[in-house]
Amino acid sequence: MDSLALRPAPPVRSHRPRVSLWLLRVALTAQLVTAVTLPVLAGLFLGGDVDAVVWHGIAGGLLVLLGVTTAVVAGAYVLGGRGRWWVLPVAVLAAAAEVVQLTFGYAGTLSVHVPLGAGVVTAVVVLTGWAWSPAARRAR
Repeated sequence: MDSLALRPAPPVRSHRPRVSLWLLRVALTAQLVTAVTLPVLAGLFLGGDVDAVVWHGIAGGLLVLLGVTTAVVAGAYVLGGRGRWWVLPVAVLAAAAEVVQLTFGYAGTLSVHVPLGAGVVTAVVVLTGWAWSPAARRAR
C-alpha cells in the first residue's frame, strides 16, 4: 500500500482577519459601552441629577474619540486584515454622526440631538453585534 496516499493533506493557511478583528471588537465594545451609557446619563439629568449632564458631555466626547479610533481600526481590518469592505465606510459614517451629535448636543438643538443619538446607539449596537458574530471572521 502506498504510504503517501494515507497522509493527510497539509492545512490550508487562511487569509482571514485575526488580530485586526480582535482590535475591531475591542474598539467597538468600548464604543458600545459608552454609547449605551449616554441615554442613561441623559435620563438621570432629566430626572433631576444636574451633575449627570456634565458626565453626559464627557462621555459624548469620549464617544467621538472612540468612534474615530474605531474607524482607524476598521481601516486596518479592511485593508490589512482582508475583512469585509463595508465595515470601513460604516465606521467612518458612525464617527461622523457622533461628531454631528456632539455638536448639536452642545448647541442645545435637542430636536436633532435626540433622534440622531438613537440612530448612533442603534448603529453601534448592530455593528458590535456583527463584529462578534462568526460572519466577521470570514475573509472577503
